[in-house]
Amino acid sequence: MKYILSLLIFLTSTLVFSQKKTLDHTAYNDWKKLSNSQISNNGKYITYAINPYKGDGYLYLFHKDSKRLDSVPRGYKPNFSENNTFLTFLISAGFDTLRNCELEKVKKDKWPKDTLAIFLFE
Repeated sequence: MKYILSLLIFLTSTLVFSQKKTLDHTAYNDWKKLSNSQISNNGKYITYAINPYKGDGYLYLFHKDSKRLDSVPRGYKPNFSENNTFLTFLISAGFDTLRNCELEKVKKDKWPKDTLAIFLFE
């Protein structure tokens, strides 16, 4: 009886641990990268960008006092003003848009340009 119970526990434990996903080349698309992290001069605001391996990422802005988290799709290169009244950043054209321009061999001067955005804190 003890041997059967031991064998049963051993088999169920091996089945549970064998369910993990294997790490292969398709797993890279799920990985995210944290970049452009900054803290404002007064320490009230934190900004960072999370970008996938391929595709469009998000720029996040966290307000420490109110615990509010704002996000902007495709935002990058954030800069706080000296007196902490606003945040400037760029918004890129979508990944799919730029990829289509590249595949259709559109000249670089005809590609969509980045947009300057200003986020006012007050």
